[in-house]
Order: sequence, then structure tokens, then C-alpha cells
Amino acid sequence: MRYRSLLVVLLLIPVITHTKRLRQPEQAVCKKKYWADLLDKQTCEYGWRTYVQFFAPQCASVVTKTEFDAQIQSATKLCITSEQFVALGVGNERLERYWGKKTPEEVYPEGDRPRGQQDIDSIIMLMKTTTPVSPVLIGHVRYKDGFEQLVVLDGMHRIIAAYLSGRCLAVYLIDLR
Repeated sequence: MRYRSLLVVLLLIPVITHTKRLRQPEQAVCKKKYWADLLDKQTCEYGWRTYVQFFAPQCASVVTKTEFDAQIQSATKLCITSEQFVALGVGNERLERYWGKKTPEEVYPEGDRPRGQQDIDSIIMLMKTTTPVSPVLIGHVRYKDGFEQLVVLDGMHRIIAAYLSGRCLAVYLIDLR
């Protein structure tokens, strides 16, 4: 079964990078009680801010807020394992440093916590919560040099909490190319 999941992910990578419409891979089993069915308003707003601040200035074409919201409405919704998520090659500069860690303190060692103790507390709370949390928001962007990449727009602590807890990830994948 593990090899089948890896094969699905390996087949998914060319689909994401070579087509206009993102296709959905084989779904893992996401526990409904952990993930909400829809993105919450805060995730959408933080995702927009992240896009505008960090990615839009480098993109070949920039989407408007209205286009961004429309992409969220037509997003590809995935429920995937942590291994499938890693294999997607989501490219945020810190992301690859998190894999292989066992605790929030290892993920965010002393002196490397952008928000201080709040990073640790947030991950611990997300690992223990019984209230459904908003899915993770991932954008597919194309830079001015033609390079395309999947990037986390909102949900880094949710990704880490799911990874450390052994949960699947609920992901909204939007096309911002």
C-alpha cells in the first residue's frame, strides 16, 4: 500500500507542473473531526496577504483579490498523507527543515522561532484540538523567469501539527498562474 501511495504522488507531480487545471490525486482518509470542510475567512485573508507580500512581486502575472477569491471557490481539494505532501515539492524556504523532527521544540529550536513561544504553543494546541481546523492553503505560482512552484500561503503550523501527529493533510490547492 505504501508503494502505491508513492506511485500516485510521483504521477501527480508532472500533472501539477504541466497542466493549467490541477488534478486530484488518490485521496487519503482525512478525519472529518480534525479538518473543517471549508477554508475559514482568516485563512483566506492571511493567504491573500502572504501572496501579495511575498509572491506577487516576483510572479509573471499577478491576480487581483477578486481572482484570488474565485480561485479559492474553484480550488482543488486534497486529503493527502504527509509523505504525499512532501513529494509535491512545496517550496517554502523553511519547509524542508521540518521533516524528520519529532516535537514542536525540534521544529522551532530556541533562537529560531519567528514568533517566539507562540510558534510552539500554536503547534501544541493544533495537535490537541478537538475542534475542526481550516484546511491548508497552497498556491501554484509562476515566476517572471518561467519557473513554477507550489507555495504555502497559509497553514504552516497546521502542516507541522498534522505531520507530528501522523494525521493526513486537508489542502486547498489554488492556481495563481
